[in-house]
Amino acid sequence: MKKKEEIVHYQSVLHKTEKLILGAQEQFIKDATRTSIELYWEIGKLLSQVGEKYQWGQQIIAQLSRDLYHLFSNARGYSEQNLRRMRQFYYEYKESPELLALTKKVRWSTNIVIFHKVKSAEARKFYLQMAIDSMCGRDIIEMQIKSQAYERECLHDKKHNFELTLPAQLSL
Repeated sequence: MKKKEEIVHYQSVLHKTEKLILGAQEQFIKDATRTSIELYWEIGKLLSQVGEKYQWGQQIIAQLSRDLYHLFSNARGYSEQNLRRMRQFYYEYKESPELLALTKKVRWSTNIVIFHKVKSAEARKFYLQMAIDSMCGRDIIEMQIKSQAYERECLHDKKHNFELTLPAQLSL
């Protein structure tokens, strides 16, 4: 009898430990996502401000990318193209703090798809929130954008026949 009880307690400890580890892993991913988006925002801001002040062009960004690669050879994400994306990211959201807050909860690749393919602030908010709520990635969001999920969900005047088919107290 005692052995059976020990097994039950062990299974309980194992289950609780698993939940703790999974929760910590999820929090780590959320923190890492937020931190990387904040870093990309700050790099984009710096490139924007310095670029405007000194009229720096594409060659400077290319050189910066090469120098960053040498400084951080084990890091990824500092390609010339990605540095330009960071600058664009800054330009796209510098006047939209509410949207910027949402971007920090979404992976960089998903953010890129949204700010490249969606121009309306309300539509961006819709897709960012969709990515947060469903924890879907770039491919799913891209598919939702192509299928015009925002337009279908928010812009069409949806009609229903609830008042005709449901009892009065349920049709509201």
